[in-house]
Amino acid sequence: MTPNGQTTEGTPRGIGVDGLSLIPLMLAPFRDETQLGTATGFVVKSEETPFLITNRHVVVGNAALGIPNKLNFKLRAMMSMDFCKIVSVPLLDAAQTPQWFEHPTHADQVDVVALPIPNYPTGIAPNDLDLSLKDTDMDLLPTEQVTVVGYPFGQSAGGLLPIWVNGALATDFAVDWKGLPAFLISSTTKPSMSGSMVIARRIGSVRTSQTNLMNGRVNDKFLGVYSGRLRIGEDFEEDGLDSHIGVVWRANLVEEILASAMLKMRQGSDPRLNPARMEGMA
Repeated sequence: MTPNGQTTEGTPRGIGVDGLSLIPLMLAPFRDETQLGTATGFVVKSEETPFLITNRHVVVGNAALGIPNKLNFKLRAMMSMDFCKIVSVPLLDAAQTPQWFEHPTHADQVDVVALPIPNYPTGIAPNDLDLSLKDTDMDLLPTEQVTVVGYPFGQSAGGLLPIWVNGALATDFAVDWKGLPAFLISSTTKPSMSGSMVIARRIGSVRTSQTNLMNGRVNDKFLGVYSGRLRIGEDFEEDGLDSHIGVVWRANLVEEILASAMLKMRQGSDPRLNPARMEGMA
């Protein structure tokens, strides 16, 4: 069993909602008071410090659509579908320095970032993804089903809950795409799903690295972070008109980004993790 209702046993049956559905957040990048689009993200904690995980291209923006300076999202009551509060997290400080963390070695070559956010009060704090789900022993082969959990076209399933979009592995899971820590999926994903968590779910049984296990449970594995579809002439794009092939950045990247951020916090060398900054956003 994992925290926050992330297995069959832990799912909050009182509201009839899968535990993983309570984790994604609908994001709205803003430039001052102008909304630039919508995207998806989710929270992971490291040493009780919460980080918002999404794509780098969501927080960086572009010249055509605009460069965001804050990220808004809605909080719901914990373990509930009820809307509580809109919060805003700055993306840049007064000196226009980015407030997110990138991968310590791949940097902008990996389209995943971690943005520190406050510890919101109990009862409205976002449900965080149990990162140990990446270690679920599950053998994966091309064509097998995977699921992208996010907000296509900025739409929800009601009550701020995400939409689950099924796809299939389009490459051998163990092989990196273009030498980068990513793999490809075939899926009808849509704009605004950038930053979605990608999972593999097997119900009742799972093929592990050693055997076929019949356990009568919901078996989930966190695979990575979705970042858009391939387009001809480009590496990836929010709405790939030429392809139904999507890019997923591997789950271990999230762990590595957070480990690097927490090391800087322990060294006291990074103002992005300053408690005073967090208090100003709570």
